[in-house]
Amino acid sequence: MKILKGMLSVFLIGVLTGCSSRLPQVTLSPQTSGTIEATPTKVIGPTTMETPTPTKVEQQILEQCLAIVPDINNALSGKDYGTILIDRESEKIEIYNKLAKPYLFDLGSSHKTSIDGYGFSVSLDRTKFAYLLRDQDKLLVSDKGGNILATIPTHNDSILRWTNDGLILERGNTHIFLNPVNGETKELLEDFPNRYISDDYFSGIYRDVYFDPAMAKVIYFAKDKKSNEFYFSLWDISKNQEIARIPQPGLGDYGSSAEWSLDGDLVIVRSWLADDQFNFIGIHKDGRKETLLSQNGFSYSLSPDSKIIAFWSYDKAEKNWSLSTLNLQTEQVVDYCIKSKYFPKTPIWSPDSQTLLIEVFTDDGDNTIVSLIDLGRKLAVQIAEDAKPVGWLK
Repeated sequence: MKILKGMLSVFLIGVLTGCSSRLPQVTLSPQTSGTIEATPTKVIGPTTMETPTPTKVEQQILEQCLAIVPDINNALSGKDYGTILIDRESEKIEIYNKLAKPYLFDLGSSHKTSIDGYGFSVSLDRTKFAYLLRDQDKLLVSDKGGNILATIPTHNDSILRWTNDGLILERGNTHIFLNPVNGETKELLEDFPNRYISDDYFSGIYRDVYFDPAMAKVIYFAKDKKSNEFYFSLWDISKNQEIARIPQPGLGDYGSSAEWSLDGDLVIVRSWLADDQFNFIGIHKDGRKETLLSQNGFSYSLSPDSKIIAFWSYDKAEKNWSLSTLNLQTEQVVDYCIKSKYFPKTPIWSPDSQTLLIEVFTDDGDNTIVSLIDLGRKLAVQIAEDAKPVGWLK
């Protein structure tokens, strides 16, 4: 059923974004120059003075085209890239069946350690990961060598994400905080003011709340009960008041996640303007808002050092996506000319914020390619196929 659900998600994303509902395909371009518990509340805190989000002119794009090549001649030698976590690709049953088991891949030694589990999630400090055992209602926490650090009973839970101190799990219609050290759990109360949950096939911030790593602040989708206006709300849990809000015309597409910086000082959301126009908006802990990217991007992730956003930019004329980055300090957008004709997966950052891990489908849609993109060395190397990357450990 999870495989079918994944396939349905791809179909829905294609419909709602205007892209094909077929599986993602890729064109490889030739090389060219170039605190644990959210306090429930029914009372809205002090009114936030609404200020418009500053607009930004469309940034110029610098092309640094890379061609994905096999790791022939040990292209990755000379640098410790750490260990990556590879799972089975569940969007297409034919590809899912090609990989016997998920595995840990030490990029330095090329050693692979099989992991019998699913639902993987890597901790924020990149030192461990959690996963579930099939048909056993158990959650395991392991280090990068696959050594089990903890075994915790679960109740048909799903792993959503890590915080600084533990894991957020989904249990039916509720969210649970799990302390992986002692196994204690607490139900998260998420009845924030005007919170709106879509009943349709939406996901991301249209359904979930996104806590900062310290679980001191939260961002969520809301609808004013009097004006019926939609907005994103950034809420201070301890002070029980709104920090900032971003008005929205409605539910723009399938739904994106919100990206928090590790220190909790910045959160980034994909904001809908109108039609198929979206911006990346950054909201700072003091409520200051800024438009970070005025071009239509999707499947984005913030680097651990909070300096770069990796994303897939959409070219409406060409009807494809291209792997890109935005430097938040210089405001430079770089396009790496790695094209995906259909919906791409979110890039995964290395712990040192220097390298990306991506998954793309081949032109015929029958295979996947997992590639490492070293931004500093301008290197794109295929490291796996018929699989998907799900995490990166130190």
